[in-house]
Amino acid sequence: MTTVTSGKAAYYRRDGNIARIRLDRPDTGNRIDRELLLALDEALIAAEEDIDAKVLLFETAGDDFCVGEAPRQGSPHVGGPSAVVAEELQNSRRLQFLANLPRPASQ
Repeated sequence: MTTVTSGKAAYYRRDGNIARIRLDRPDTGNRIDRELLLALDEALIAAEEDIDAKVLLFETAGDDFCVGEAPRQGSPHVGGPSAVVAEELQNSRRLQFLANLPRPASQ
């Protein structure tokens, strides 16, 4: 087993050819905030660089896969991502990586 941890919020590991990225903050419902996004980015980079991984699974700790974005401090959350999350998403390799993953061919 190969394990590459990126912090407590999310991490990457591989067993054989199966790679897993785990969101690991069940106490927050795996809520999206800057800490989780940065950890997820590191985990996705580790997955991208792992040439032995053939399948990538996402999993989470707790009952919720992800309850959504953390509300902005000092103001109610009103539609759309906060400026911090929007900036992280725009500048992130994680979405580029996910968008460019090869798709299995169906017959």
